[in-house]
Amino acid sequence: MVAFNTLLAGAVIRRSRAVSFAALALVLAAPAFADPVVRKTEKVGVGLYQSFIDNNGALNVSHTGAQRAAPDGKILVLDPETLAVKSEIVTRDSAALGLAFNARTNTVFTTDTRHSNASVVDLAEGKIVATFTHGEKAHPYNVVVDEAANRAYISVTGGPEDEKSAVWVVDGETRKINRVIENLGGRAAGIALDAANNQLFLTRLVTHDIAVVDLAKNAIARTFKTGGEGPIRAVLDAKGNRLFVANQVSGTLTVLNPQTGELVKSVETGKGAIALAYNPANDQIYVGNRGTGTVTIVSGKDYAVIADLKTGSHPNHITVDPKTNLVYVVNKAKRADRGQPEIVDPEGDTVSIIAP
Repeated sequence: MVAFNTLLAGAVIRRSRAVSFAALALVLAAPAFADPVVRKTEKVGVGLYQSFIDNNGALNVSHTGAQRAAPDGKILVLDPETLAVKSEIVTRDSAALGLAFNARTNTVFTTDTRHSNASVVDLAEGKIVATFTHGEKAHPYNVVVDEAANRAYISVTGGPEDEKSAVWVVDGETRKINRVIENLGGRAAGIALDAANNQLFLTRLVTHDIAVVDLAKNAIARTFKTGGEGPIRAVLDAKGNRLFVANQVSGTLTVLNPQTGELVKSVETGKGAIALAYNPANDQIYVGNRGTGTVTIVSGKDYAVIADLKTGSHPNHITVDPKTNLVYVVNKAKRADRGQPEIVDPEGDTVSIIAP
């Protein structure tokens, strides 16, 4: 009996080990996401603003130059691992602040609030191939691209009390403004495209709401509150039927049902929440908080805060590389008040890499 029990025990141990090794193999085969960490932060240039990943996997960052110096518009092309500058595209007097990449045409749409215009940069040619504007003293702000339609939508921010906010609809083939959607309320800033339903979601800073723009009718179809104050960025998760909004004044991330406008969740992230990105691969939301110099990472499953990471002085823009799942944060530098000496800011004008 003792011998039998010993044999049985040995068989159980061997079977248990086999199950353990099989389970380990499954774990190793599945994509793993560790606790998020800031892998690297590098000082890259001067007057950094936004970024995108190009078809070669490089990180492109807008560079506007020193605050009171001569215009020094560039798009810096960085190594995605080391953040070393590999090359640059000179945009001369154009600040090229906002950026949106069309991978199909290998072109970039840029916005320049300083000079009231927008441009198209051909990456193959390495230069601006078109510049356009509409109206006087326009403030083109954010831009999104519809790759399938070869079209770009640019939010134009109006004053706090007027109705002059607009959207420029740009034809990617002719590289000209095709039409202008006007009377969109005051201070429209963030813009998210819902291509499947032919509509845009615009964040409006003054009224703390979302204006849903019907692109067939070129007009606002409905509005709903964001659940926060000072909404400035919006990202649509079409598959999950969620609209994420960064609210700058209240320092919150709000999650909304884009169909009903219902508030699903409000999460405190930090003072001056301004940058926003979403990675569907790990279902994580990233919020850059300008006032605290941190990026808050929120779980898309239960909206719990996973991490709050220090990146730089003023996190301004976040880009997720869908191939590597690395997260890139563009940190603006502190600026001196008019008439005061320039501030030396070692944590500003930097780019940070967050590894998920």
